[in-house]
Amino acid sequence: MSIVICDKSYDLTKEPRHGVVRRIRKERQMSLRSFLEMFQGEVDFNGDIETELKKVMTSHPKEAMEFGYSEIDFRERATISLALNHYFEEEDFDDLTEKELDDIRTQCEKHLGGDVDHFLGLSDSKSNQNQNVKTPAKRK
Repeated sequence: MSIVICDKSYDLTKEPRHGVVRRIRKERQMSLRSFLEMFQGEVDFNGDIETELKKVMTSHPKEAMEFGYSEIDFRERATISLALNHYFEEEDFDDLTEKELDDIRTQCEKHLGGDVDHFLGLSDSKSNQNQNVKTPAKRK
């Protein structure tokens, strides 16, 4: 099955290329880091990231809400990127209607079995399992 975005057809996949996954992870990390760096004096960058994020969100609700909106946009774009095995920039969806974009996101989520957070959670689980598998020693 394929999906057309701005006159270009993309095949749905459940196994996106490593480069697409890596770019999405990196973008999420950069976004979170940029958000937290706005509050450098209040954040312990050596502490638990979730605890520090909750602290900032509690003390700065307006900024937290803006960050939340950007996360919603990111999750939508990242989910579509994973399912179509192509990294999309924000402006790649500018010519789509909200309904078209919502329909595409829904199809991509169904195909992946969830959104980007679900996919990355499964990907991290697989990665951890693979690291725990012992590999035989190489012969000299």
